[in-house]
Amino acid sequence: MIESDLKEQVSVRTKAAFKELIMDGRRAVGLKYADEEGNLHSLRGNVVLAAGGYANDHADRSLLDRFAPDLAKLPTTNGPFATGDVIKALLSQDISAQTTLMDKVQIHPTGFIEVKQPNFHTKFLAPEALR
Repeated sequence: MIESDLKEQVSVRTKAAFKELIMDGRRAVGLKYADEEGNLHSLRGNVVLAAGGYANDHADRSLLDRFAPDLAKLPTTNGPFATGDVIKALLSQDISAQTTLMDKVQIHPTGFIEVKQPNFHTKFLAPEALR
């Protein structure tokens, strides 16, 4: 619907890295992002961020270590994109962003183990393959 009915009103960017919100006081009026080549861009208007999760975040500033340390060592069925980059960017920006329920991380018990890499941290989600 967005790509057909709302294409004149909504600008969709994929394969982009969110950098920060553009603020007017306490109101978000746009955002800055980097495209695939690393070029910085700005968009102004209403902002909707679809950020995904953070259950495959194992970086230095890991949200798993911060909010769910008991789950940080478990394997994940999340893809490499689920690193919480948007959440981290918002928390590092001085806009009083707050989080809630960050300790609620879904753990799926049916990940396939790769026989050639049994200790690989990312597992393939079995029900999706079987469906």
